Amino acid sequence: MALPTRFVLGDLNITDRDVEAMIKMFPSVSEVCLNGCSQITDAGVFALIEYCKRWTRIDLGGCTKITDAGVIALAEHCPRLTWIGLAFCSKITDTSVTALAEHCPRLTQIDLKYCSKITDVGLNALVEGCDGLTSINFCGLPMITKTGVIALAKHYRRLRENHDVTVHISPDDHTDIIRMKGWIVMKPYRTRGTSFNDKEILDYLNLVVKHLWDAYLKYMIVHGIIEYKDFCLLHRYCYSLDLSYSEITDETLVWISQSYCLRYCIRSFGINLDGCVGITDEGVCALVKGCPLKEISLVGCNITDASVIALVVNCEGLTRINLGSCPNITDASVIALADNCPGLRAIGLYGCTLITDASVMALAEHCHGLTTILLSGCSRITDGSIKNLATSCKRLVSIGFVGCLKITDESITEIIRLCKCVREIYCQDTAVTKKGRLMVLEHDMRIQYKKIEE
Repeated sequence: MALPTRFVLGDLNITDRDVEAMIKMFPSVSEVCLNGCSQITDAGVFALIEYCKRWTRIDLGGCTKITDAGVIALAEHCPRLTWIGLAFCSKITDTSVTALAEHCPRLTQIDLKYCSKITDVGLNALVEGCDGLTSINFCGLPMITKTGVIALAKHYRRLRENHDVTVHISPDDHTDIIRMKGWIVMKPYRTRGTSFNDKEILDYLNLVVKHLWDAYLKYMIVHGIIEYKDFCLLHRYCYSLDLSYSEITDETLVWISQSYCLRYCIRSFGINLDGCVGITDEGVCALVKGCPLKEISLVGCNITDASVIALVVNCEGLTRINLGSCPNITDASVIALADNCPGLRAIGLYGCTLITDASVMALAEHCHGLTTILLSGCSRITDGSIKNLATSCKRLVSIGFVGCLKITDESITEIIRLCKCVREIYCQDTAVTKKGRLMVLEHDMRIQYKKIEE
């Protein structure tokens, strides 16, 4: 029987002695996860390196008793290390990071989240000493300054050649900026159960624009690390802005529309405003006039057809829109979308109780590339429009009409017969009979069987 090469012991109430005993029994292990094992101290780390020198991946996140002594010993005795997690190890300092950079040249990923004593010195040592570094998380490090970001910028020439680069940055205690696979997603971070207001969001966006662009991108242009044309590409592919469930008002959206940096960035990917009940048509209209978006989500927002019409006029390249639970949206909005945005791929209209067959007919006529349509709660929809949709939109993958009492087995039959790509059909609480539900079940089973065969 082959000996194990990996231990996953996260969140267990184990001690240093337990670690020593396991390593003695299985010295072939090269990867270990001790994330959340808060009883582990430096003695446990010393045991790891005493009985095994071949470590490649070690996760000590949440081991809050670990100090520089343990990390330094680990670095000196484990030169093969490629991944290390030290999140929330608040006792470690730049000395630990410098030791890792000096002794672990193969290091590609490191998690330093909320290691509050780490400064620019440690960050600079990492990017200078670890040429293969492709992932670094330094969220919640209040001592990182513009100098540290510039050190990262110098390193960017190597990073940008790797499509799997991930950089987690936190300009202050409430934000995460995440660069992943060529995208940067800006999402204000706060503990569950709280949300942001206009002032906090505006402060956050100001901070991002000032610190990230001035220190990160402009520095790279001035020093020849990237050319201006690359800067334009970064603008084009950089940002998605997630402000969902924030207590913002139209003031924030107006500010975004007036910021050249943010306006230019988010237009290519999108903005998430789900649950922002304080925004109205005024804010959305101002936003889209400055930002020709491709994707927008407005679930539960207090908007009317006026917002959608503004989107139609300014965002002809729109591919995804979610208007779920916006009860004031009518057929006028959807018909305008269908007429002017033929590239639409996904639309959410669940809970829009004023929507009728006219909307679905318009989408079927003009948006033949539609892959997702969610109509749950649209009780006025009938089989006629769904059958028309199935005939015209053969790339349909997901469709939902839960609670649409006028939908029968006829719709199910046509969708399964004509839409060969369909994977999800949500038909609970409709007029679909047991026979129709069995058809859906059989279809799901065929899909699963096909996946197994593949």
